[in-house]
Amino acid sequence: MTIKINPKLIPKVLIISCLIFLIIDLTFIVCTPEAQSYEISIYNAFPNIFWINLISLFFFSSSLFIFGNHININKYFKFLGLLLILSYYFIIICIPMFRGYPFADPQDLNVHLAHLNELVINGNIGNLNIYPGIHILFEVIELFTNLNQYMAGTIITILFIFVFISGISILSEKVTNSQSVSSLCLVLASIPIFGYGYYFHPSIDSILLIPTILFVYFNIIWSKRNTNQYSLVLMVLIFSEIFYHPVTLIYIILIIMSLTCFRFIQVNYNLRKKGKNNHLVNFNSFKPIIPIIALTIFATFILNFNYIRQTIKIIYQYVFNDIGTSFYEVQTELLSRSELTLQQSLYYYVNIYGPISILAFILFIFFIVILYDMKIRKEVLQNNGIKYFFQLCLITTLMSIILFFIQSVAANVLRILSIPLIFTIILDSIFISMVFERLRNRKKAQHFFNILLSIIILLLVILTTYNYYPSPTNAKQNIQITNAELQGVNWSMEHIGNNFCTKYTYIPLYNLQKRNILLSEWDQKAKFYRDNYIPSHFGYDKYQYISDALNNEELFIVFGKRDFLFKYKLPKSVWNKLNRIYEYEDLNKLLNDHTINKIYSGGESYYVWKTSA
Repeated sequence: MTIKINPKLIPKVLIISCLIFLIIDLTFIVCTPEAQSYEISIYNAFPNIFWINLISLFFFSSSLFIFGNHININKYFKFLGLLLILSYYFIIICIPMFRGYPFADPQDLNVHLAHLNELVINGNIGNLNIYPGIHILFEVIELFTNLNQYMAGTIITILFIFVFISGISILSEKVTNSQSVSSLCLVLASIPIFGYGYYFHPSIDSILLIPTILFVYFNIIWSKRNTNQYSLVLMVLIFSEIFYHPVTLIYIILIIMSLTCFRFIQVNYNLRKKGKNNHLVNFNSFKPIIPIIALTIFATFILNFNYIRQTIKIIYQYVFNDIGTSFYEVQTELLSRSELTLQQSLYYYVNIYGPISILAFILFIFFIVILYDMKIRKEVLQNNGIKYFFQLCLITTLMSIILFFIQSVAANVLRILSIPLIFTIILDSIFISMVFERLRNRKKAQHFFNILLSIIILLLVILTTYNYYPSPTNAKQNIQITNAELQGVNWSMEHIGNNFCTKYTYIPLYNLQKRNILLSEWDQKAKFYRDNYIPSHFGYDKYQYISDALNNEELFIVFGKRDFLFKYKLPKSVWNKLNRIYEYEDLNKLLNDHTINKIYSGGESYYVWKTSA
């Protein structure tokens, strides 16, 4: 006896399940107290069931789009599915706020806060602000909503994610004329592959606008009606990119120029093939983008001329004079020093680069199928949209590879490959949709492929959710900055003179001080500098007193709980390879060392000692 399930009940069951998952997770959040001190991993703050519910919330809501075209789910349910996906993002983005983390992190967020302070205090964006767009938007939201800084950043982040998901969905449908491809794009684009980089990050936020820009561009070149309104929208979007991130703008110029050149070649080839326009070249393909490119280049060099000039100088010095360090060299140096076993290397690779590898592997299979299947090859060659996306994926990948070997601005491989990933997602969706179409009349094969696709989506969601934040899983330090550390930094900025040397280790004093200094005053007020480290074990493994290890210099020492816990983000087998490692017995020696004076204590999170010459 077979049990028949009414297809109309499936979306209702999925939505009700998602609401249950959402309510349970919100209950956990309300009932879990805030962090009282620095914690190794934000993932340890909640039980495993919390994270399982969060992953299930995403998976069930995305299932409305994966299988919606097969069971004819109406737009109302799909809209609810999109809202549920955004609720997943709201929870995972706001977890640091729920834990009581302040609006800070060990790196870039402090620089943004300095820019925001300069914008408010001086009433201008400042000469050093190369991406003021996100700061202006932040201040507008904060002014009109009266929300705290973390929530203002969250609204901006979710807004850009929504624009990205919607943009890639309508772009794929515009180019392929397929709702199936559009739904699959929406699901793959919803997977949080950029992790914590989504949050208030000019580089990632500017990249998330690219699908919408391309959607407007294709409306210009394919529309038979008056396209002035689309041209105006495109100019506004590209002009706004100038204020977000110059490197993304360079990619966009490259993308639009390559599309235009490709279309120019294609149009003139077709005209010649038909025996028309044998002696004249048709330049109409360039008309829509000439003023846009001219305006963009002009505005770029006016607004960000110094930044671009310095970037070109760095690239020139690296390529021709071998001066500088590339991201590739930084990564190879880290790998050579870590001396991880094969099993450990594989573990970190899967956690950090697993999602990228899965998406790239699907694209690789698509490429192999094109080479060996004549029908699919013919279909691809006859579809201009697919050719456009392959072209853009190839060009942006080559550009990213060049950046990988000549610069060190991007913090990780994911940021370097972020733009090619957009086109990889679209091409993967096209390939999956093609497979669905060919299995339409083969029920067993279709069921098997549905299960396989579900496993792939689930695996992607698990990997990206558990690697959304830095943790020992991906060998990175938690983003948490404690209130005690911020208070300690404020005290240090007030009581430590600029002429004194300050030694510290894993507390990110160099970056945290930027919150308290306008960047225009950096040279006069900066107190903490990079690579000014405390000796390992405070020198007590070699010297009787730390003052001996520091050559009896008059200086300050800053230390806190973060320094003890740093080693736990790495496997125990590599602890002995760390240049700086500390134990509680070392701290006891430090506290009893009569050659130095403890002048500030913020609990275990932040100590300050002063040595005498």
